[in-house]
Amino acid sequence: MGVFLPLFEHSQTTIVSNKDYIQAFKDTIRSAKSAADTSDWVVVDHGGNVYEEDPLTKLKNAKGTIILSKAMRDKLQAQFGIETIGDLRDQFQLQPTKRKNFCKNTAANLGVERFVKGINMAKDSLPGKPNVIDYQKEANPFAARYKSPLNWQDYVYATPTMKALTNLQDLVMHIMEAGLARRKGMPLEHKPWFFYHDALSLMTSQETRDWMERKQWLKCWILPHHHLNTHICYYSSIRPIGNNMRGVCWDQSLNKDHDDIVLRHVAATALLANDDPRKFSSATPKLCADALDLYKELCGRTVFPLIH
Repeated sequence: MGVFLPLFEHSQTTIVSNKDYIQAFKDTIRSAKSAADTSDWVVVDHGGNVYEEDPLTKLKNAKGTIILSKAMRDKLQAQFGIETIGDLRDQFQLQPTKRKNFCKNTAANLGVERFVKGINMAKDSLPGKPNVIDYQKEANPFAARYKSPLNWQDYVYATPTMKALTNLQDLVMHIMEAGLARRKGMPLEHKPWFFYHDALSLMTSQETRDWMERKQWLKCWILPHHHLNTHICYYSSIRPIGNNMRGVCWDQSLNKDHDDIVLRHVAATALLANDDPRKFSSATPKLCADALDLYKELCGRTVFPLIH
């Protein structure tokens, strides 16, 4: 007797081989090393201070608002060639008359008090420029930058590139772990058990089969023996049936039955509000996946048979 296992969710992702998944992982790390200098991989560490070589935009009040407006900064640059905090300090420090004249004649929208505040901040600026941490120079930018609270690998997996992929080995591990968990505590827990799966080319590849053999999992996969499929010209030998509807009940009828039932639910709940938890929708791939999952919950069981 077959039983249903928990659903393996990989909507809006592409299943790839473990080899391709590892290559994508390496490429993601490599892409960080070649990102633009303005990316997050080049970090300027101010440590809460301002430096004399910082631009004027670094002069901010307690609320984080830039003290000198863009118009003010443009006038300072045009009239005195001031571009950095150090330039501002050198030009106006201990020059009260010069400050008043500048505010009065060229910057009426900025009061002397506010201007002086910016100058005083410039006076307290540290020499030189802030420390620039360029993680791109590291052998592994992710490992150098992310040390807590997650492992650096988790940040790689969280990138858009990796989130768009699903490792085939995760699917196989789900089948095995869910199957073993389903049998735990049962009388036949330690007896042989088997699963069947469609002839997914990534699963039937030599890479996956060799890996499953090393894990001692291949013996659990129902595969044809005694040259059962050799009469099918476009199948290689020792290959599960797959794509042969008459040979696989899931392909023959159950997929259509399941899809039709979900579509009936979509039609029946079409007038419900979008935020109604009872609503089924197929408007987007994400909503399609949610509809299938919701139907599973309503049935009280999953809809992906794997164990026999």
